[in-house]
Amino acid sequence: MTNPIEYFMSVDITMSDKLLEVLYFVIGLVTLYVAFRNLQDKENKKRYGSFIFWFLLGLMFVIGPWIPPLYTGILMVLMVLSPILKQVGVGSEPAPSNEETEKNYKKIGMKFLYLHYQ
Repeated sequence: MTNPIEYFMSVDITMSDKLLEVLYFVIGLVTLYVAFRNLQDKENKKRYGSFIFWFLLGLMFVIGPWIPPLYTGILMVLMVLSPILKQVGVGSEPAPSNEETEKNYKKIGMKFLYLHYQ
């Protein structure tokens, strides 16, 4: 199917498959966010290669099911060129300070684990 509306309205596709596509879409949005964060990182000497890698990966997660396999293959080849040419590098995202970590722990604590064990 080439139309996302047809995909999500189709009765032939199970709800679990539709929910999985929503999850892939969210993963794609996260990787697109990572791509643009890498592009904005002035200290990363390999920011353009990192951007291309993460952007193409996110693009495939977001629009992958609705583009022809040939285009997905082309995007995949373009995506892996950055790591092959050693143009993907670690950015300089600062780690939170001990004070910030302690403040957030006091604010949130272990609440998300309590839901799991109840």
